[in-house]
Amino acid sequence: MEVKYKMKFTHYDYKCIYYAPSNNPKKKYDSKFFIASNRAEINLGLEYHTSSISIYTEDKEFEHFKLGVDFSPPGSLLNGRCEDRLFLNFILKGKGRVNGVPFSAGQFYYTIPLQTHTVETDQDDPFVSAWIAINGTYAQHVVNELNKKSSQRLMSLEHRADILKLTKIFIYEINLGETSISYLKSIIDIYLSYIVPNSSPQPPEWVGTEKAAQLIRESRNYVRKNLKSVTVADLAEVQHYNVKYFSRVFTEAMGMKPLEYITNCRMEWAKNSLTHSNLSIPEIMEAIGYDHRNGFTTAFKKKYGCPPAEYRRKTKRTSS
Repeated sequence: MEVKYKMKFTHYDYKCIYYAPSNNPKKKYDSKFFIASNRAEINLGLEYHTSSISIYTEDKEFEHFKLGVDFSPPGSLLNGRCEDRLFLNFILKGKGRVNGVPFSAGQFYYTIPLQTHTVETDQDDPFVSAWIAINGTYAQHVVNELNKKSSQRLMSLEHRADILKLTKIFIYEINLGETSISYLKSIIDIYLSYIVPNSSPQPPEWVGTEKAAQLIRESRNYVRKNLKSVTVADLAEVQHYNVKYFSRVFTEAMGMKPLEYITNCRMEWAKNSLTHSNLSIPEIMEAIGYDHRNGFTTAFKKKYGCPPAEYRRKTKRTSS
């Protein structure tokens, strides 16, 4: 039977999460401004710099538990940060660096208690992250689980759009202060399930399933509808995976890399247009996203054995 511990629950929405240089010559920094509010007063249409919940308990496993979303200011720098808790960071959008190592949307990293770290936000594409902070003995259990996934502290995420939705539900709709320690553990388990190693010699377990078949169907439809501009990054974004993981799943399921598939679709469209339309070669190139004729000719010749103009002449003679 689980022991019920008293929990102290607080909800914070920080308008500014970093200290700003002070105009007062006697002060180096001005204090950060924040609003502590209950959920009924939160305007869900606003995106604060930080929105989070904080739970203190009497349990040594979870002395302090925090869950939040950060909208990091462009070009911000947290230099030499050292905290007494484990931080799990799920990067949902944008780019940054942790201890000099770059990260981007669809990745996960964590920092160990009492170890100094530096976090930088990209100036042009600042990152958005969901995060969990754990102060207590349970933090070591979480680190052990992460080590089972990978020895690296930077890993990949799947279904990152779901992570943001889930985090907002926990922040705004569920009073976690009225739950239990086991419930907090189950929340962490859910978040850990979204983390995948950066690489693995084995294909994902669901390759060959209906889930994989749906991914392929949706990806093929997207390519067909966006043939001119589609990229592999676009396909991964639509499926809520990072590019590396999506490419691995697609390749295992289709037997070719996604970029190869996109190129094949473009060449197939070009071939049909050369055969059945009066579109000029520059018009065909424009329709499928080729800016340079040399690149288009090389790709077409590799696929069909001759340049586009020659292919048109041959097919026109055959049909006449």
